[in-house]
Amino acid sequence: MIQPPIIKPRATSQSIAFWEGHFNKFTPYKVNSDINREDYSFLKPIIPGINGRKILELGCGNGDMSVFMALNGGIVHAVDNTQGGVRNTLALAGYNGVNVSASVMDAGDVDRLGERYDFVVGKMVLHHIEPFREFAAKLRQCMNDGATGLFYENSSRNRILIFFRNHLVGRWGVPKYGDNVEIPLEDSEIDALRENFSEVSITIPKFVFFSMLGSYIFRKSKGLQSFFRRLDEFFYRRVKIFNRYSYHQVVMFRR
Repeated sequence: MIQPPIIKPRATSQSIAFWEGHFNKFTPYKVNSDINREDYSFLKPIIPGINGRKILELGCGNGDMSVFMALNGGIVHAVDNTQGGVRNTLALAGYNGVNVSASVMDAGDVDRLGERYDFVVGKMVLHHIEPFREFAAKLRQCMNDGATGLFYENSSRNRILIFFRNHLVGRWGVPKYGDNVEIPLEDSEIDALRENFSEVSITIPKFVFFSMLGSYIFRKSKGLQSFFRRLDEFFYRRVKIFNRYSYHQVVMFRR
């Protein structure tokens, strides 16, 4: 049965305030330019071609990915809907001796930049953006012909995790790490990308299910969390039929 799309709200002043608080305490640090770091490994398909090319990062947060791409030769502009994220990104770029430009902007307003880019990237940002179909059309307009989009995202396919997220997180001592308006990326939003881009592909970099539950329920037990990570790794290698239900996915598309 096809799940109907969920109507998501745009970021509210309350959700922006949540992330502003998240970015308040920040100390710049040296960014490792090695692509083999797990944090950036999803960028491997594009890194060889970014030198001297224009790159847009959506939802830059503290700016480590923007700085990483600048260290690898990219001409990077970053946007975030928080003052704190942009401030931290510029501070991190300066600390690492690279030039990154940044502006405070909702990612859904990318058409206001008035620029075209060769690469558009982001990590855990697409699921925040609404209305998504309008955004997908705007994103296409700000990309050059042949440009690539590459995003590391969560997924709403696993209904067990979604039930857990909707009914347990934030209650009975289970921590809540996100804001009140974010909802994991839906297949209907992937379809919106397919309406605007060619060669849309989904890959599963790793199976994330048991470790997700463990990090919330058994967060004080490193032994159990390690066991759940190994269980995820076993499923990823040996029970591949379930990989599509991983909480993490990589979305890649071309204009």
